[in-house]
Amino acid sequence: MKWKITNKKTIVRLAIAAILILNAIVYFPVLKNGFLDTWDDVTYVANNEYIQPLNWNNIVSIFKSRFAGAYCPLTIVSYGIEYPVFGPRPFGYHLTNYLLHLALVFLLFLFIKQLMRDPVLALLTALLWGVHPTHIESVSWIAERKDMLFSFFYMLTLFSFLNYMRRDRMLYYFIALLCTPLAMLSKGMAVTIPLALVVMAVYEGRKDKMAVIDKIPFFLFSLGLGMVSLSFQGNRYMPGSKLYFILKSFPVYIAKLLFPHNMTHSYRYDVTSYPMEAPFYAAVFVFVILFCVVSFRISRKLFFGWCFFVVSSIPVISIVHYGGSSNTCHFAADRFMYLPSMGFAVSLAYGLLRLFEILRKKRLMIMTALLCAGVFASVTYMSAYTWKRCRVWKDTVALFSDVISKEPDLYYPYFKVGIIYLRQRDYRKAIVYLGAAYELEPKYKKTAENLARAYMSLGAERYRMKDFAAARECRDRAEKLWPKFRRRRSNSAALRPGDGARHLLPDPLRHLREAKRPGESSAGRLLEPSGTAN
Repeated sequence: MKWKITNKKTIVRLAIAAILILNAIVYFPVLKNGFLDTWDDVTYVANNEYIQPLNWNNIVSIFKSRFAGAYCPLTIVSYGIEYPVFGPRPFGYHLTNYLLHLALVFLLFLFIKQLMRDPVLALLTALLWGVHPTHIESVSWIAERKDMLFSFFYMLTLFSFLNYMRRDRMLYYFIALLCTPLAMLSKGMAVTIPLALVVMAVYEGRKDKMAVIDKIPFFLFSLGLGMVSLSFQGNRYMPGSKLYFILKSFPVYIAKLLFPHNMTHSYRYDVTSYPMEAPFYAAVFVFVILFCVVSFRISRKLFFGWCFFVVSSIPVISIVHYGGSSNTCHFAADRFMYLPSMGFAVSLAYGLLRLFEILRKKRLMIMTALLCAGVFASVTYMSAYTWKRCRVWKDTVALFSDVISKEPDLYYPYFKVGIIYLRQRDYRKAIVYLGAAYELEPKYKKTAENLARAYMSLGAERYRMKDFAAARECRDRAEKLWPKFRRRRSNSAALRPGDGARHLLPDPLRHLREAKRPGESSAGRLLEPSGTAN
Protein backbone atom coordinates (compact mmCIF):
# COMPACT_ATOMS: atom_id res chain seq x y z
CA MET A 1 0.00 0.00 0.00
CA LYS A 2 2.81 2.39 0.85
CA TRP A 3 4.37 1.74 -2.54
CA LYS A 4 1.10 2.65 -4.28
CA ILE A 5 0.75 5.92 -2.33
CA THR A 6 4.34 6.85 -3.06
CA ASN A 7 3.81 5.98 -6.70
CA LYS A 8 0.72 8.21 -6.90
CA LYS A 9 2.64 11.10 -5.36
CA THR A 10 5.43 10.59 -7.86
CA ILE A 11 2.97 10.63 -10.75
CA VAL A 12 1.39 13.85 -9.47
CA ARG A 13 4.81 15.48 -9.08
CA LEU A 14 5.84 14.45 -12.58
CA ALA A 15 2.52 15.70 -13.95
CA ILE A 16 2.81 19.18 -12.38
CA ALA A 17 6.43 19.34 -13.54
CA ALA A 18 5.28 18.55 -17.09
CA ILE A 19 2.60 21.26 -16.85
CA LEU A 20 5.19 23.81 -15.71
CA ILE A 21 7.53 22.81 -18.54
CA LEU A 22 4.66 23.17 -21.03
CA ASN A 23 3.92 26.66 -19.74
CA ALA A 24 7.61 27.56 -19.86
CA ILE A 25 7.74 26.53 -23.52
CA VAL A 26 4.45 28.16 -24.50
CA TYR A 27 5.37 31.56 -23.04
CA PHE A 28 9.04 31.47 -24.01
CA PRO A 29 8.60 33.95 -26.93
CA VAL A 30 7.72 36.60 -24.32
CA LEU A 31 11.40 36.81 -23.35
CA LYS A 32 12.26 38.16 -26.81
CA ASN A 33 9.70 40.97 -26.68
CA GLY A 34 10.53 44.63 -26.21
CA PHE A 35 8.85 47.63 -24.63
CA LEU A 36 5.54 48.96 -25.96
CA ASP A 37 6.89 52.43 -26.68
CA THR A 38 3.59 54.28 -26.99
CA TRP A 39 1.78 52.35 -24.27
CA ASP A 40 2.11 52.08 -20.49
CA ASP A 41 5.56 50.44 -20.51
CA VAL A 42 7.11 53.87 -20.98
CA THR A 43 5.19 55.38 -18.07
CA TYR A 44 5.85 52.45 -15.75
CA VAL A 45 9.51 51.73 -16.55
CA ALA A 46 11.39 53.39 -19.40
CA ASN A 47 10.64 57.03 -18.52
CA ASN A 48 9.69 56.57 -14.87
CA GLU A 49 11.88 58.97 -12.88
CA TYR A 50 10.61 57.54 -9.58
CA ILE A 51 12.49 54.26 -10.09
CA GLN A 52 15.70 55.86 -11.37
CA PRO A 53 16.91 55.53 -8.62
CA LEU A 54 14.54 53.90 -6.14
CA ASN A 55 15.27 55.85 -2.94
CA TRP A 56 13.08 56.56 0.07
CA ASN A 57 11.76 59.87 -1.28
CA ASN A 58 10.81 58.26 -4.57
CA ILE A 59 9.07 55.37 -2.79
CA VAL A 60 6.96 57.89 -0.85
CA SER A 61 6.15 59.67 -4.11
CA ILE A 62 5.17 56.37 -5.74
CA PHE A 63 2.65 55.69 -2.96
CA LYS A 64 1.19 59.17 -3.50
CA SER A 65 0.88 58.90 -7.28
CA ARG A 66 -1.02 57.04 -9.95
CA PHE A 67 0.54 55.76 -13.14
CA ALA A 68 -1.32 55.59 -16.45
CA GLY A 69 -4.61 56.03 -14.57
CA ALA A 70 -3.98 53.20 -12.08
CA TYR A 71 -2.92 53.09 -8.44
CA CYS A 72 -0.46 50.19 -8.12
CA PRO A 73 2.47 51.40 -5.98
CA LEU A 74 3.84 47.97 -5.11
CA THR A 75 4.05 47.06 -8.80
CA ILE A 76 6.01 50.25 -9.50
CA VAL A 77 8.34 49.50 -6.60
CA SER A 78 9.02 46.07 -8.13
CA TYR A 79 10.23 47.79 -11.31
CA GLY A 80 12.46 50.00 -9.18
CA ILE A 81 14.04 46.96 -7.55
CA GLU A 82 14.84 45.53 -10.99
CA TYR A 83 16.03 48.75 -12.63
CA PRO A 84 19.57 48.76 -11.14
CA VAL A 85 20.03 45.25 -12.55
CA PHE A 86 18.32 45.46 -15.95
CA GLY A 87 18.22 49.19 -16.61
CA PRO A 88 16.27 50.17 -19.76
CA ARG A 89 16.57 46.67 -21.27
CA PRO A 90 13.18 44.89 -21.47
CA PHE A 91 14.45 41.31 -21.06
CA GLY A 92 14.66 41.39 -17.26
CA TYR A 93 11.15 42.75 -16.79
CA HIS A 94 9.72 40.15 -19.16
CA LEU A 95 11.66 37.45 -17.30
CA THR A 96 10.03 38.48 -14.01
CA ASN A 97 6.55 38.34 -15.57
CA TYR A 98 7.40 34.96 -17.08
CA LEU A 99 8.53 33.51 -13.74
CA LEU A 100 5.56 35.00 -11.89
CA HIS A 101 3.17 33.21 -14.22
CA LEU A 102 4.93 29.88 -13.70
CA ALA A 103 4.81 30.46 -9.94
CA LEU A 104 1.07 31.12 -10.13
CA VAL A 105 0.45 27.92 -12.09
CA PHE A 106 2.18 25.99 -9.31
CA LEU A 107 0.45 27.96 -6.53
CA LEU A 108 -2.97 27.35 -8.11
CA PHE A 109 -2.21 23.63 -8.21
CA LEU A 110 -1.18 23.57 -4.54
CA PHE A 111 -4.21 25.57 -3.44
CA ILE A 112 -6.82 23.47 -5.29
CA LYS A 113 -5.10 20.24 -4.26
CA GLN A 114 -5.22 21.21 -0.60
CA LEU A 115 -8.67 22.81 -0.68
CA MET A 116 -10.46 20.01 -2.52
CA ARG A 117 -8.14 17.12 -1.66
CA ASP A 118 -8.23 16.10 -5.31
CA PRO A 119 -4.83 16.09 -7.07
CA VAL A 120 -6.32 15.13 -10.44
CA LEU A 121 -8.72 18.09 -10.36
CA ALA A 122 -5.84 20.34 -9.28
CA LEU A 123 -3.66 19.13 -12.15
CA LEU A 124 -6.37 19.58 -14.77
CA THR A 125 -7.20 23.05 -13.39
CA ALA A 126 -3.55 24.13 -13.56
CA LEU A 127 -3.24 22.73 -17.08
CA LEU A 128 -6.37 24.46 -18.44
CA TRP A 129 -5.61 27.73 -16.71
CA GLY A 130 -1.88 27.96 -17.39
CA VAL A 131 -1.87 27.79 -21.20
CA HIS A 132 -5.12 29.68 -21.78
CA PRO A 133 -4.67 32.47 -24.36
CA THR A 134 -6.48 35.08 -22.22
CA HIS A 135 -3.29 35.34 -20.13
CA ILE A 136 -1.07 36.45 -23.01
CA GLU A 137 -1.78 40.11 -22.38
CA SER A 138 -0.88 39.94 -18.69
CA VAL A 139 2.31 37.90 -19.22
CA SER A 140 3.55 39.65 -22.39
CA TRP A 141 2.85 43.23 -21.37
CA ILE A 142 5.43 44.56 -18.89
CA ALA A 143 3.00 47.14 -17.52
CA GLU A 144 0.48 44.42 -16.71
CA ARG A 145 2.70 42.80 -14.13
CA LYS A 146 0.16 44.13 -11.67
CA ASP A 147 -2.20 41.34 -12.79
CA MET A 148 0.25 38.64 -11.83
CA LEU A 149 1.60 40.37 -8.73
CA PHE A 150 -1.81 40.98 -7.19
CA SER A 151 -2.94 37.46 -8.20
CA PHE A 152 0.14 36.01 -6.52
CA PHE A 153 -0.55 37.73 -3.19
CA TYR A 154 -4.29 37.06 -3.61
CA MET A 155 -3.70 33.31 -3.89
CA LEU A 156 -1.16 33.38 -1.06
CA THR A 157 -3.86 35.00 1.09
CA LEU A 158 -6.35 32.25 0.27
CA PHE A 159 -3.75 29.51 0.70
CA SER A 160 -2.64 30.87 4.09
CA PHE A 161 -6.21 31.38 5.28
CA LEU A 162 -7.08 27.82 4.27
CA ASN A 163 -4.21 26.53 6.41
CA TYR A 164 -5.40 28.75 9.27
CA MET A 165 -8.93 27.31 9.08
CA ARG A 166 -7.80 23.68 8.97
CA ARG A 167 -4.80 23.80 11.32
CA ASP A 168 -6.05 26.55 13.65
CA ARG A 169 -2.65 28.24 13.72
CA MET A 170 -2.58 32.03 14.00
CA LEU A 171 0.70 32.23 12.07
CA TYR A 172 -1.16 31.44 8.85
CA TYR A 173 -3.81 34.02 9.72
CA PHE A 174 -1.19 36.76 10.10
CA ILE A 175 0.45 35.71 6.83
CA ALA A 176 -2.94 36.10 5.13
CA LEU A 177 -3.35 39.53 6.77
CA LEU A 178 0.07 40.56 5.49
CA CYS A 179 -0.55 39.37 1.93
CA THR A 180 -3.93 41.14 1.66
CA PRO A 181 -2.65 44.77 1.59
CA LEU A 182 0.25 43.67 -0.63
CA ALA A 183 -2.27 42.34 -3.15
CA MET A 184 -4.39 45.48 -2.97
CA LEU A 185 -1.34 47.75 -3.38
CA SER A 186 -0.37 45.75 -6.47
CA LYS A 187 -3.76 46.27 -8.13
CA GLY A 188 -7.15 47.43 -6.90
CA MET A 189 -8.91 44.29 -8.17
CA ALA A 190 -7.75 42.58 -4.96
CA VAL A 191 -10.55 44.28 -2.99
CA THR A 192 -12.60 41.11 -3.55
CA ILE A 193 -10.38 39.07 -1.22
CA PRO A 194 -12.89 39.19 1.70
CA LEU A 195 -15.66 37.87 -0.57
CA ALA A 196 -13.40 35.06 -1.77
CA LEU A 197 -12.72 34.18 1.87
CA VAL A 198 -16.48 34.04 2.51
CA VAL A 199 -16.90 31.67 -0.46
CA MET A 200 -14.11 29.50 0.91
CA ALA A 201 -15.72 29.47 4.39
CA VAL A 202 -19.04 28.36 2.85
CA TYR A 203 -17.19 25.63 0.97
CA GLU A 204 -15.63 24.48 4.25
CA GLY A 205 -19.03 24.56 5.99
CA ARG A 206 -17.95 26.93 8.76
CA LYS A 207 -20.89 28.18 10.88
CA ASP A 208 -19.19 29.33 14.10
CA LYS A 209 -18.83 32.94 15.25
CA MET A 210 -15.18 33.05 14.23
CA ALA A 211 -16.26 32.48 10.63
CA VAL A 212 -17.55 36.06 10.79
CA ILE A 213 -15.09 37.67 13.20
CA ASP A 214 -11.91 36.57 11.44
CA LYS A 215 -13.09 38.19 8.16
CA ILE A 216 -13.53 41.68 9.69
CA PRO A 217 -9.89 42.84 9.28
CA PHE A 218 -9.97 41.79 5.63
CA PHE A 219 -13.14 43.77 4.97
CA LEU A 220 -11.57 46.79 6.67
CA PHE A 221 -8.49 46.48 4.45
CA SER A 222 -10.73 46.17 1.42
CA LEU A 223 -12.80 49.21 2.35
CA GLY A 224 -9.83 51.43 3.19
CA LEU A 225 -7.49 50.55 0.35
CA GLY A 226 -10.42 50.29 -2.06
CA MET A 227 -11.37 53.89 -1.36
CA VAL A 228 -7.75 54.99 -1.80
CA SER A 229 -7.53 53.17 -5.12
CA LEU A 230 -10.79 54.68 -6.36
CA SER A 231 -9.65 58.18 -5.39
CA PHE A 232 -6.60 57.75 -7.64
CA GLN A 233 -8.41 55.89 -10.38
CA GLY A 234 -10.84 58.61 -11.33
CA ASN A 235 -14.02 58.13 -13.33
CA ARG A 236 -13.27 55.81 -16.22
CA TYR A 237 -16.81 54.64 -16.80
CA MET A 238 -19.36 55.90 -19.22
CA PRO A 239 -22.74 56.87 -17.77
CA GLY A 240 -26.03 55.82 -19.26
CA SER A 241 -25.32 52.36 -20.61
CA LYS A 242 -23.26 51.05 -17.69
CA LEU A 243 -25.90 48.57 -16.54
CA TYR A 244 -26.17 47.09 -20.02
CA PHE A 245 -22.44 46.47 -20.23
CA ILE A 246 -22.40 44.91 -16.78
CA LEU A 247 -24.91 42.44 -18.20
CA LYS A 248 -22.90 41.96 -21.39
CA SER A 249 -19.50 41.40 -19.78
CA PHE A 250 -20.19 37.93 -18.34
CA PRO A 251 -21.38 36.37 -21.64
CA VAL A 252 -18.41 37.83 -23.51
CA TYR A 253 -15.87 36.63 -20.97
CA ILE A 254 -17.44 33.18 -20.73
CA ALA A 255 -17.41 32.89 -24.53
CA LYS A 256 -13.72 33.88 -24.68
CA LEU A 257 -12.82 31.42 -21.93
CA LEU A 258 -14.66 28.57 -23.63
CA PHE A 259 -13.74 29.44 -27.23
CA PRO A 260 -10.50 31.45 -27.27
CA HIS A 261 -10.14 32.69 -30.83
CA ASN A 262 -9.91 35.98 -32.73
CA MET A 263 -8.47 37.58 -29.60
CA THR A 264 -7.28 41.16 -29.58
CA HIS A 265 -5.99 43.82 -27.25
CA SER A 266 -9.43 45.12 -26.30
CA TYR A 267 -13.00 44.54 -27.34
CA ARG A 268 -15.01 47.41 -28.68
CA TYR A 269 -18.74 47.86 -28.85
CA ASP A 270 -21.06 50.44 -30.36
CA VAL A 271 -23.35 51.64 -27.57
CA THR A 272 -26.03 52.70 -30.06
CA SER A 273 -26.89 49.06 -30.84
CA TYR A 274 -27.47 47.76 -27.32
CA PRO A 275 -31.31 47.92 -26.95
CA MET A 276 -31.91 44.85 -29.13
CA GLU A 277 -29.36 42.71 -27.30
CA ALA A 278 -30.08 43.76 -23.71
CA PRO A 279 -32.77 41.12 -22.95
CA PHE A 280 -30.51 38.26 -24.02
CA TYR A 281 -27.56 39.45 -21.96
CA ALA A 282 -29.83 40.10 -18.99
CA ALA A 283 -31.02 36.48 -19.16
CA VAL A 284 -27.43 35.20 -19.24
CA PHE A 285 -26.49 37.45 -16.33
CA VAL A 286 -29.39 36.13 -14.25
CA PHE A 287 -28.32 32.57 -15.09
CA VAL A 288 -24.74 33.29 -13.98
CA ILE A 289 -25.94 34.60 -10.62
CA LEU A 290 -28.54 31.88 -10.04
CA PHE A 291 -26.02 29.19 -10.89
CA CYS A 292 -24.02 30.26 -7.83
CA VAL A 293 -26.91 28.94 -5.72
CA VAL A 294 -27.72 25.93 -7.89
CA SER A 295 -24.10 24.79 -8.05
CA PHE A 296 -23.98 24.36 -4.27
CA ARG A 297 -26.65 21.66 -4.55
CA ILE A 298 -24.72 19.95 -7.34
CA SER A 299 -21.23 19.98 -5.83
CA ARG A 300 -19.26 22.12 -3.42
CA LYS A 301 -16.29 21.98 -5.81
CA LEU A 302 -18.38 23.40 -8.63
CA PHE A 303 -19.82 25.96 -6.21
CA PHE A 304 -16.39 27.23 -5.18
CA GLY A 305 -15.07 27.47 -8.73
CA TRP A 306 -18.10 29.27 -10.12
CA CYS A 307 -18.51 31.65 -7.17
CA PHE A 308 -14.80 32.48 -7.23
CA PHE A 309 -15.15 33.35 -10.92
CA VAL A 310 -18.16 35.60 -10.27
CA VAL A 311 -16.81 37.28 -7.14
CA SER A 312 -13.36 38.04 -8.54
CA SER A 313 -14.95 39.42 -11.74
CA ILE A 314 -16.94 42.10 -9.89
CA PRO A 315 -14.36 44.91 -10.37
CA VAL A 316 -14.18 44.42 -14.14
CA ILE A 317 -17.74 43.76 -15.31
CA SER A 318 -18.32 47.29 -16.49
CA ILE A 319 -17.56 49.52 -19.44
CA VAL A 320 -14.18 51.22 -19.72
CA HIS A 321 -14.11 54.36 -21.84
CA TYR A 322 -10.79 54.98 -23.56
CA GLY A 323 -11.64 58.36 -24.95
CA GLY A 324 -12.40 59.48 -28.45
CA SER A 325 -15.80 58.79 -29.91
CA SER A 326 -18.58 58.72 -27.36
CA ASN A 327 -20.22 55.78 -29.12
CA THR A 328 -17.25 53.42 -29.39
CA CYS A 329 -16.24 51.89 -26.08
CA HIS A 330 -14.10 49.12 -24.68
CA PHE A 331 -16.05 47.01 -22.25
CA ALA A 332 -13.72 44.01 -21.95
CA ALA A 333 -10.05 43.04 -22.08
CA ASP A 334 -8.29 39.69 -21.76
CA ARG A 335 -6.11 40.84 -18.87
CA PHE A 336 -9.19 41.35 -16.67
CA MET A 337 -9.72 37.56 -16.64
CA TYR A 338 -6.27 36.62 -15.36
CA LEU A 339 -7.43 35.88 -11.80
CA PRO A 340 -11.19 35.18 -12.36
CA SER A 341 -10.37 32.52 -14.96
CA MET A 342 -8.88 30.42 -12.15
CA GLY A 343 -12.38 29.85 -10.79
CA PHE A 344 -13.70 29.15 -14.27
CA ALA A 345 -10.91 26.61 -14.81
CA VAL A 346 -11.90 24.84 -11.58
CA SER A 347 -15.53 24.63 -12.72
CA LEU A 348 -14.57 23.43 -16.20
CA ALA A 349 -12.11 20.85 -14.87
CA TYR A 350 -14.73 19.54 -12.42
CA GLY A 351 -17.30 19.25 -15.21
CA LEU A 352 -14.89 17.37 -17.48
CA LEU A 353 -13.85 14.95 -14.74
CA ARG A 354 -17.46 14.37 -13.71
CA LEU A 355 -18.40 13.62 -17.31
CA PHE A 356 -15.42 11.28 -17.60
CA GLU A 357 -16.58 9.34 -14.52
CA ILE A 358 -20.12 9.03 -15.85
CA LEU A 359 -18.95 7.74 -19.22
CA ARG A 360 -16.52 5.32 -17.62
CA LYS A 361 -19.13 3.86 -15.26
CA LYS A 362 -21.48 3.30 -18.18
CA ARG A 363 -18.59 1.73 -20.08
CA LEU A 364 -19.03 4.05 -23.03
CA MET A 365 -15.42 3.61 -24.08
CA ILE A 366 -15.71 5.37 -27.42
CA MET A 367 -17.29 8.44 -25.83
CA THR A 368 -14.66 8.37 -23.08
CA ALA A 369 -11.89 8.24 -25.68
CA LEU A 370 -13.48 11.10 -27.62
CA LEU A 371 -13.66 13.18 -24.44
CA CYS A 372 -9.98 12.59 -23.69
CA ALA A 373 -9.07 13.36 -27.29
CA GLY A 374 -11.12 16.56 -27.13
CA VAL A 375 -9.33 17.74 -23.98
CA PHE A 376 -5.95 16.93 -25.53
CA ALA A 377 -6.87 18.76 -28.74
CA SER A 378 -8.11 21.79 -26.79
CA VAL A 379 -4.93 22.03 -24.72
CA THR A 380 -2.82 21.64 -27.87
CA TYR A 381 -4.79 24.36 -29.65
CA MET A 382 -4.58 26.76 -26.69
CA SER A 383 -0.85 26.14 -26.31
CA ALA A 384 -0.18 26.78 -30.01
CA TYR A 385 -2.40 29.85 -30.07
CA THR A 386 -0.75 31.27 -26.95
CA TRP A 387 2.73 30.69 -28.43
CA LYS A 388 1.68 32.46 -31.62
CA ARG A 389 0.05 35.45 -29.94
CA CYS A 390 3.02 36.02 -27.63
CA ARG A 391 4.84 37.26 -30.73
CA VAL A 392 2.09 39.78 -31.43
CA TRP A 393 3.24 41.62 -28.30
CA LYS A 394 6.88 41.93 -29.38
CA ASP A 395 6.58 45.69 -30.01
CA THR A 396 4.08 48.50 -30.54
CA VAL A 397 3.85 48.17 -34.32
CA ALA A 398 3.19 44.41 -34.16
CA LEU A 399 0.57 44.76 -31.41
CA PHE A 400 -1.45 47.56 -32.94
CA SER A 401 -1.13 46.19 -36.46
CA ASP A 402 -2.91 43.13 -35.05
CA VAL A 403 -5.60 45.38 -33.55
CA ILE A 404 -6.00 47.14 -36.90
CA SER A 405 -6.49 43.82 -38.66
CA LYS A 406 -9.40 43.01 -36.31
CA GLU A 407 -10.79 46.49 -35.58
CA PRO A 408 -10.08 48.47 -38.78
CA ASP A 409 -12.48 51.28 -37.83
CA LEU A 410 -10.86 52.02 -34.47
CA TYR A 411 -8.70 55.15 -34.46
CA TYR A 412 -6.22 54.64 -31.61
CA PRO A 413 -4.16 51.73 -33.07
CA TYR A 414 -3.48 53.82 -36.18
CA PHE A 415 -2.43 56.66 -33.88
CA LYS A 416 -0.07 54.45 -31.86
CA VAL A 417 1.64 53.04 -34.96
CA GLY A 418 1.84 56.50 -36.50
CA ILE A 419 3.62 57.86 -33.43
CA ILE A 420 6.21 55.08 -33.64
CA TYR A 421 6.94 55.88 -37.28
CA LEU A 422 7.10 59.59 -36.44
CA ARG A 423 9.74 58.88 -33.78
CA GLN A 424 11.63 56.72 -36.27
CA ARG A 425 11.51 59.65 -38.76
CA ASP A 426 9.67 57.55 -41.31
CA TYR A 427 7.38 60.47 -42.07
CA ARG A 428 5.54 58.94 -45.00
CA LYS A 429 4.32 55.95 -42.99
CA ALA A 430 3.59 58.24 -40.06
CA ILE A 431 1.35 60.36 -42.29
CA VAL A 432 -0.49 57.28 -43.56
CA TYR A 433 -1.31 55.96 -40.07
CA LEU A 434 -1.89 59.29 -38.36
CA GLY A 435 -4.02 60.38 -41.32
CA ALA A 436 -6.15 57.25 -40.95
CA ALA A 437 -6.55 57.97 -37.24
CA TYR A 438 -7.50 61.57 -38.01
CA GLU A 439 -10.23 60.58 -40.43
CA LEU A 440 -11.67 58.08 -37.96
CA GLU A 441 -11.56 60.46 -35.00
CA PRO A 442 -10.93 64.10 -36.04
CA LYS A 443 -11.80 65.43 -32.57
CA TYR A 444 -8.71 63.93 -30.95
CA LYS A 445 -6.32 66.90 -30.87
CA LYS A 446 -3.13 64.90 -30.44
CA THR A 447 -3.75 63.17 -33.76
CA ALA A 448 -4.05 66.47 -35.64
CA GLU A 449 -0.97 67.92 -33.92
CA ASN A 450 1.24 64.91 -34.61
CA LEU A 451 -0.02 64.57 -38.18
CA ALA A 452 0.89 68.22 -38.68
CA ARG A 453 4.36 67.55 -37.25
CA ALA A 454 4.80 64.67 -39.66
CA TYR A 455 3.88 66.91 -42.60
CA MET A 456 6.21 69.68 -41.43
CA SER A 457 9.08 67.21 -40.99
CA LEU A 458 8.48 65.71 -44.41
CA GLY A 459 8.29 69.23 -45.82
CA ALA A 460 11.68 70.06 -44.31
CA GLU A 461 13.13 66.97 -45.98
CA ARG A 462 11.66 67.99 -49.33
CA TYR A 463 12.97 71.53 -48.91
CA ARG A 464 16.50 70.27 -48.36
CA MET A 465 16.07 68.24 -51.56
CA LYS A 466 14.95 71.49 -53.30
CA ASP A 467 11.53 69.99 -53.98
CA PHE A 468 9.80 73.28 -53.13
CA ALA A 469 6.31 72.40 -54.41
CA ALA A 470 6.14 69.31 -52.25
CA ALA A 471 7.54 71.23 -49.27
CA ARG A 472 4.93 73.96 -49.72
CA GLU A 473 2.13 71.40 -49.88
CA CYS A 474 3.39 69.78 -46.67
CA ARG A 475 3.46 73.16 -44.96
CA ASP A 476 -0.05 74.02 -46.12
CA ARG A 477 -1.45 70.72 -44.90
CA ALA A 478 0.30 71.08 -41.54
CA GLU A 479 -1.05 74.60 -41.02
CA LYS A 480 -4.56 73.49 -41.93
CA LEU A 481 -4.40 70.69 -39.38
CA TRP A 482 -2.67 72.67 -36.64
CA PRO A 483 -2.90 76.47 -37.09
CA LYS A 484 -0.24 77.12 -34.43
CA PHE A 485 2.40 76.15 -36.98
CA ARG A 486 1.66 79.37 -38.85
CA ARG A 487 3.55 81.26 -36.17
CA ARG A 488 6.51 78.90 -36.42
CA ARG A 489 7.38 79.24 -40.09
CA SER A 490 11.08 79.01 -40.70
CA ASN A 491 12.82 78.54 -44.03
CA SER A 492 9.64 77.08 -45.54
CA ALA A 493 8.13 80.59 -45.58
CA ALA A 494 10.37 81.52 -48.47
CA LEU A 495 9.46 78.58 -50.65
CA ARG A 496 9.85 79.29 -54.36
CA PRO A 497 7.12 78.19 -56.78
CA GLY A 498 7.93 75.46 -59.20
CA ASP A 499 6.92 72.13 -60.60
CA GLY A 500 7.27 69.65 -57.84
CA ALA A 501 6.25 66.25 -56.64
CA ARG A 502 2.77 66.92 -55.37
CA HIS A 503 1.78 63.44 -56.49
CA LEU A 504 4.62 61.92 -54.46
CA LEU A 505 3.19 63.10 -51.15
CA PRO A 506 1.17 60.52 -49.22
CA ASP A 507 -2.50 61.36 -48.96
CA PRO A 508 -3.70 59.43 -45.90
CA LEU A 509 -7.35 60.30 -46.37
CA ARG A 510 -7.39 59.08 -49.97
CA HIS A 511 -5.35 56.05 -48.95
CA LEU A 512 -7.87 55.12 -46.25
CA ARG A 513 -10.80 55.55 -48.63
CA GLU A 514 -9.14 53.36 -51.25
CA ALA A 515 -8.33 50.76 -48.61
CA LYS A 516 -12.04 50.43 -47.86
CA ARG A 517 -13.02 49.29 -51.34
CA PRO A 518 -15.44 46.37 -51.28
CA GLY A 519 -13.70 43.03 -50.83
CA GLU A 520 -10.48 44.51 -49.48
CA SER A 521 -9.20 44.78 -45.94
CA SER A 522 -8.49 48.36 -44.89
CA ALA A 523 -5.99 47.09 -42.35
CA GLY A 524 -4.14 45.01 -44.90
CA ARG A 525 -3.72 47.91 -47.33
CA LEU A 526 -2.68 50.30 -44.61
CA LEU A 527 -0.12 47.87 -43.30
CA GLU A 528 1.52 47.89 -46.74
CA PRO A 529 1.55 51.53 -47.87
CA SER A 530 3.72 50.78 -50.87
CA GLY A 531 2.56 53.86 -52.70
CA THR A 532 3.81 56.19 -49.98
CA ALA A 533 6.83 54.52 -48.43
CA ASN A 534 10.37 55.56 -49.24
